[in-house]
Amino acid sequence: ERRPLVAKSFNQPFTPGPRLIDGSDLNSAFGQPVLSTADDAVATGTTVADAYPLLAAVTRFGTVAASTGAKLKNLPAGGVQVVYNAGASTLTVYDASGSTIDGTAGATGVSLSAASRAQFTRLAGGDWVSALLGAVSS
Repeated sequence: ERRPLVAKSFNQPFTPGPRLIDGSDLNSAFGQPVLSTADDAVATGTTVADAYPLLAAVTRFGTVAASTGAKLKNLPAGGVQVVYNAGASTLTVYDASGSTIDGTAGATGVSLSAASRAQFTRLAGGDWVSALLGAVSS
């Protein structure tokens, strides 16, 4: 039975120890990874408890009402989630695990302005860092 050695989301490490690796498995894993996406999401809740749960690697919000938010998935170190706010209001991004996002308590959340996009990366200690992504292509 043939199985890939690395999950396409890069969350699974290679099997440890010396071994031969099929080149097609490497090409599949590193050539053009396919990420899960959620499109036209609707932001919910006004606290970490009732915010929209981010389950996909890339989520685009089409509807963001005032004071609504989303919470990051509890990913392992190195895990990444990308959030696009295509809504009309600022989106609050929370972390439900008790960690921080850019030094701010995860339960407090950080703001992502309308028409903005950011990448959130989980660090080895469990905290998150964010990076605003550039403007859309024209």
